[in-house]
Amino acid sequence: MGGALGQGDGRLTDAYLDVQDVGKRFRETRVLEGLGLSVRPGEFISLLGPSGCGKTTLLRIIAGLLPADRGRITLDGVDITRVPAHKRRIGVVFQSYALFPHLTVAENVAFGLKARRTPAADVASAVSRSLALVRLSELADRSIFALSGGQQQRIAVARALAVRPKLLLLDEPLSALDRKLRETMRMELRHLLRDLDITAIFVTHDQDEALVMSDRIAVMNAGRIEQFDTPTAVYTAPATPFVLDFVGMSTRLRGTVVGASDGELAIDTAVGRIRARGCVPHGGAVVVAVRPENLRLGPARGGENAVDLKVRDPVFLGSKLILHFHAAEGDSAVAELPAAAAQQVAPGDNVTVSWDIESVGLFVLHCGVVGCRGHLVQRGRDVLPASGHLAQLDGKAVEREAGPWRQVRLSAHMVRDRVQGHGKVSGGSGHDFVIRQNARIGEIAHADGRGAAA
Repeated sequence: MGGALGQGDGRLTDAYLDVQDVGKRFRETRVLEGLGLSVRPGEFISLLGPSGCGKTTLLRIIAGLLPADRGRITLDGVDITRVPAHKRRIGVVFQSYALFPHLTVAENVAFGLKARRTPAADVASAVSRSLALVRLSELADRSIFALSGGQQQRIAVARALAVRPKLLLLDEPLSALDRKLRETMRMELRHLLRDLDITAIFVTHDQDEALVMSDRIAVMNAGRIEQFDTPTAVYTAPATPFVLDFVGMSTRLRGTVVGASDGELAIDTAVGRIRARGCVPHGGAVVVAVRPENLRLGPARGGENAVDLKVRDPVFLGSKLILHFHAAEGDSAVAELPAAAAQQVAPGDNVTVSWDIESVGLFVLHCGVVGCRGHLVQRGRDVLPASGHLAQLDGKAVEREAGPWRQVRLSAHMVRDRVQGHGKVSGGSGHDFVIRQNARIGEIAHADGRGAAA
C-alpha cells in the first residue's frame, strides 16, 4: 500500500476539465478548501466520500449552479468560472432526477432543447436519438408516473444527453434504486457513456459504484481530495488512513517500531510482533494495514507474518466468508475467506492468521524522533531524508543508493503521485527529502496524526 495522489494534485497538461484552487464557505463553515481536479477528455471520474465532504458542492460549482468563493474552472480550454449555468453546455442528472410530472417522456427530454430555443425539427430528432440511446423509444408518449425507477433514471440521462453536453455531471443518480437494479443500471450507464465518449463526473458515497464505474476516483474528505487515482491504486495503495478506512475493509493494527534491518521493520502491536517493509526511525508510531483478502487461516509460510486472533463474528455472504476478529480499541482485524471456510470456524474460536510481508502497508502517526514533524515512508529506498536528524535510522546513518536523486520539500498539505521531472516541490514550511527519479511518494506524516502512506 502507498503512493499518494491528492489535494492540489492530478494536474494534467491534456486536461479537458481543470478545476484550480476552488474554495467555498457557507458562513463560517468551510466546505471546499483549495481544491484542484483535472480530468482528461472522455474520462469517467467519481467523486467518492461521506455525506458532508463537499462532493455535491463541487459538482454544483462546476455546473454553474453555485458560485465559488475563489478559484478557476476551465472546460475544453475555455474559462467558465463566471459563465452562467445555461451557457456552459454541461448536462446534469440530479439525485431526484427532477423530471416534470405534467410532461410526457418526450417532453421531458425536449425541455433543455426548447429552453435553448432549438428549432422544432432539431428538437424532434434529438429527442428521438436520445431515447434510442437509453432504449426507451417506445415510451416517448407515456407519463412519467407510468415509469419504473430505472426507466426514470434513464430518462433523466436522456434529457441530459439531448443537449449534446461537453460535460455530464451525475449527482448520485442511482441511490434511489434497489440494489439489483442499481447494479444493472451502473453497468448500462458506464457502457453508454463510454460508447458516446462523453466526459463525466459521478458523485457517490458508494465505494462499489466508484470502483466498478470509474476510470479514476477522487476520494474526498472534509472539503479536500485525499487521493485521486485509478480504482486499483485507491484500493491497493491508499494514500492516507482515511482512504484506507473508507474504501474497502482492512485489518488495522497500531504499533511501535522496535527494530529495522535491510529495509524491514519489526513492529510491536497489541497482537504481537509484525514485520513490514519501510523506513521509519526506532520508536516511530505506525498503523499496520492489510486488506482482508490477503489474510489466510493457518501458520506462517516462508517468512510470513502470523498472529493468534479470536473470532468475533463470521459473516456469510454467499460466495465468501468475512471473519471479524476481536481487536484492541482503535484496531480492527478482518479476513475474507472462501465460503467453504464457514464450516471451519465459529464465534469464540482462537485461530492463527497469516499474511505475506509484501501485502503490508504502513501509515506513520509519529516518527519517534524528538523535534520531528513527520516522516515519509516508502518501500525500499526510493525516498530518504535529505539532512538533519531525520537521516538517522536506529542510530545508523542511512546511505543513499546510487541513481538519480532530486531534493524536494514536502509540506503539511502536500500529496504527490510522481516527481515527473517537476524538480523541487514546495508549499509552505516543511522538511527536505531526496527522491529517486520517478519514485512514487506519499504524504508527510505529522504528530497530529495525519499519516503518511508506505
